Amino acid sequence: MTTLTFTQFPSVTPHTKTEITESWPEFVARLRAIPTYRTKRACPLISLCAYGDEVTTKGSIRHADNVLAAHGIEIDYDAELMSPEEAAEALQMAGVLAVVVTSASHKPKAPRWRAYLPLSAPVAPEQRRELAGRANRILGGVASRESFTLSQSYYVGRVASVEYQVLEAEGRPIDRVGDIEPLYPAGKTTPAGERDATTDADLRGAFERGEDRYTAMLKLSSRWAARGMAADDIAANLEALIDGAGKGAENADGIDLRARVAGIADSAVDKFGDTRAAGAVATEADFSDLTATDVTGGDAPTAKSTSRIFRWQTGAEIIAERREAEWLIDDTLEARVLALLAGPRGSFKSFIVLDWAMRCALAGKGVAILSGEGAGLDRRMDAFFKHHAPGTEVSALRIVAFERAVNLNVKDTLKDLVVAIRGLAWAVDLVVVDTFSKYAAGLDENDNSEVAAFLSGLAAVRDAMKATFLLVAHTGHSDQNRPRGASSLMANPDAEYVVARTNPTGPLVSVTRARFKDTPALPPLGYEAVTVDLGRNDKRGRPVTSLALRSSEVPTTPNRGREPTGTNQRIVLTAFSECALSADGTASVEAVVALAASRIAKADGRDQRRGHARQALNALQAAGHLMVENDTVRALQ
Repeated sequence: MTTLTFTQFPSVTPHTKTEITESWPEFVARLRAIPTYRTKRACPLISLCAYGDEVTTKGSIRHADNVLAAHGIEIDYDAELMSPEEAAEALQMAGVLAVVVTSASHKPKAPRWRAYLPLSAPVAPEQRRELAGRANRILGGVASRESFTLSQSYYVGRVASVEYQVLEAEGRPIDRVGDIEPLYPAGKTTPAGERDATTDADLRGAFERGEDRYTAMLKLSSRWAARGMAADDIAANLEALIDGAGKGAENADGIDLRARVAGIADSAVDKFGDTRAAGAVATEADFSDLTATDVTGGDAPTAKSTSRIFRWQTGAEIIAERREAEWLIDDTLEARVLALLAGPRGSFKSFIVLDWAMRCALAGKGVAILSGEGAGLDRRMDAFFKHHAPGTEVSALRIVAFERAVNLNVKDTLKDLVVAIRGLAWAVDLVVVDTFSKYAAGLDENDNSEVAAFLSGLAAVRDAMKATFLLVAHTGHSDQNRPRGASSLMANPDAEYVVARTNPTGPLVSVTRARFKDTPALPPLGYEAVTVDLGRNDKRGRPVTSLALRSSEVPTTPNRGREPTGTNQRIVLTAFSECALSADGTASVEAVVALAASRIAKADGRDQRRGHARQALNALQAAGHLMVENDTVRALQ
């Protein structure tokens, strides 16, 4: 059984300490039963490290030089965006033993929490940083900088009138999960005095000197995989690295490096094999000695020549195909595409994709739903059929669902998804993945290469299944007109929809249709959410209800009537009028923002005011004067 040693301090600059060792279940139980304190400052502080008896000049016993060993990792989160439930799910999907506890400043709409992760055995103080980096990678890079401070301690306890949650994740201690490359805070990531190993030569040199050889192997293997190296070749290179160093096959902490080679190589290919690392760009010299015979097996290339990969078609052949879009739902959802539907929290986006999925099922299509929400799908499906298709024999429809989040960012999981789909008695035409964040644990949503690799995996399954994949995502926190995170999440799918609930408390919602794979843009769709009584009561005797969507006029004037306020909004309106020269009266966001920014800058004597221009544009949209759809602005009448 995993045990944990932690140190409890009475204050931030303590003169005394109390060291406690207990089993992991006892530690979790301690957190659940912890007393309620009047204020945060009244709570004790804990650190998952063991300390010596050296004090600073001010008499404090808590400082980095006094840390003897790390027995666990603390991850602090205060960005107020990621819920503790999402954090616990990410750790659970990664198979890591942890407990997530809300902090004294936590609020349901502004979440703050800490994650405590035990180690299977204590490690030297300098090794804690890498383990914190692994946990940060699993959690999507959300850890605060304080999480990487060796002697940091944290208040622990309930605080009066503040919601308190304790959420567990089952799995292995974080030091036993060795195939995750650490993710450190942006900016300076290496403590003063340490070598910043940024090149392959640096990493090889660090390995030969015995400086955290395990981390060097992880980083080298990930780079080799990103350059297209196969797992067997990576393993061979790692073996050669160990043999050439002449220092045995153990890391400084006793890890048997040779026993880890195969796992490191396979994991690197799984995570990074679909991307190309910086610095691996091909040059003309790579192709100077190739001939048509080398790549085609023939004499000279013609319009019909083929390589191992490329298959040419003539212009006449392409025109003769007379391609037309194939639809799962006419003018709404195309067949065999990777589509993305994004919207802010509470915008009915899950109801929209469920509505589309149920309509596909009613039309005889096969539907598979991956729902990471964990609850509510039964009521939503029941509401749809009661409102739109009462009397339907649902058991006769081709609908299946999986109501648990798993990590589709792992190649083996994607392979298992294909096996599960092919194991059904009928073909699947639509796969819903709700949501991106629930099914991409450990992925940095702001990293274009990681997001592109994730979408590439889904596209591969789409091609294998010949099905449409509909991925649900959240929109940006500052820009509600595009998916949150890396630009590749918006650019790589075949089709994109953006959901806007024009009044946060109202029932109306719009869905853009501005980008399809094989069809021109169409006007937005409008929906209205209606309450459906499911005809039963819960255990407390209350009627059970849910929502269903019905078609409505597109809501275009949510708050119209309020006149533009301030100089910047008037400048943006004028810029839009000057840019909207197309036949349909629209203008590109880029053109409007650029023109408005230059005029705002001129007005206040500054060089750059794009942020102010975009802020004014968002305000005009909220006031019902303009509508932004993807990259286009139009006026609302």
